Amino acid sequence: MKCAKRILRLAIPIWGTAIFIFVIQNTIGFYNHSVQAIVQNTWLTHLYGSRLTVLDILKEPFFVLILGTSKFNSPFWCLRDMLISSFLIYGVGWICKSKKTETIAVCVLTVLAAITGRSIIMACLCGSCARLLREKAEIQNKKNIMVLAGLLLPLVAFWSGNPVFTSTAFASFLIAVPQVERVKSIFECKLVKRFGAVSFGIYALHWPIINSIGLRIIVMSTNKMRADMMMIASLLCCSLITLVLATIFKITVEKLTEGLCKRIH
Repeated sequence: MKCAKRILRLAIPIWGTAIFIFVIQNTIGFYNHSVQAIVQNTWLTHLYGSRLTVLDILKEPFFVLILGTSKFNSPFWCLRDMLISSFLIYGVGWICKSKKTETIAVCVLTVLAAITGRSIIMACLCGSCARLLREKAEIQNKKNIMVLAGLLLPLVAFWSGNPVFTSTAFASFLIAVPQVERVKSIFECKLVKRFGAVSFGIYALHWPIINSIGLRIIVMSTNKMRADMMMIASLLCCSLITLVLATIFKITVEKLTEGLCKRIH
């Protein structure tokens, strides 16, 4: 049942995002190919080179969650591994009869994910490890070491370029945050919580908004504005519109998803 709910919790927002992007395509349009001609960056032409159809919308969850690709949204590349991680965590919790066995099993899976270079799966499993280890007294007695590792490892990871080490470093940072009251209070303030409430919408919609409104501003402003002012204007517009659409996404798509998942027992 947890697996079924997890699939729905991802598939419905993927459909919702595809509908939002379909509307953008047929109103504002996309300008990544036009900007590519200006900046000579072929990476920008990865998406939106052809017209997206209603059939594409229907097939999008299959592409994202099964094939690990997307016709609508590049950031969705990691959702398949997040879904696989959920299944692994649920499976271990269902099979293992004790917390100790469950902890060992998750740690072994985390090591295997690191060895095979599956950094997203490893990051999710690190989160599960943190949850299982949180209540252990021997871990609680080593808070200072956890905090030091959480603060220093991300700085090293920034220059390492190794995705597995980066996942480990930022997992240690997230584990350390609750141990430092001042840092914890920042993440628990009302403003940050409000951003957190619409975070999936921000994640899901920021890239198509950049490729449409953001790059349209650049196309229209080239040779008319200073480059720095043009980029600032584009960034501010994208940020504001992303927040507005993410809020709409929250009260429509995410609310619908939550309602449907609650009906599954």
